[in-house]
Amino acid sequence: MRVSLVDAVKVNNVGLDSVLFIGDNLVLNPKISAVAVHQREPVYVGDINEFTPQIFRLPEVWFRDKETVRLRVRHTQPVIHVNVVDVLAVSAASILQIGSTHTIRPESRVKHARRVLD
Repeated sequence: MRVSLVDAVKVNNVGLDSVLFIGDNLVLNPKISAVAVHQREPVYVGDINEFTPQIFRLPEVWFRDKETVRLRVRHTQPVIHVNVVDVLAVSAASILQIGSTHTIRPESRVKHARRVLD
C-alpha cells in the first residue's frame, strides 16, 4: 500500500455523472445515457424525449479475464508524489481519482443525431 500526495489540484469542470474523488474507495460505477442532437437552426420539431435509441436498451457487456496473471509488485517508495494536477474537464462517466479503487465500472452511452431541416 502506498500513499498519494498531491500538492495542488485544479479542475475547471466536472459534469455528466463524472467523479472527482480524493481518497481510497472500493467501487466507482458512474453511468450516463445521453442524446446529442446537432441541427443547423434552433427549430424544434416534436419532443426529443420520444426519441429512444436502441443503444439505451441493450444489456451491459463486460468482458471477463480468461487468463490468470501473476503479478509481483515491489513498492520501493512508500509515497507517490505529484506537484500539480491541472484538468480542463472530466465528463461523461469519467473518473479523476487521487487514491486507489478496487473496482471501476463506468458506462457511457451517447447517441449522436444530426437533424437536417429543409
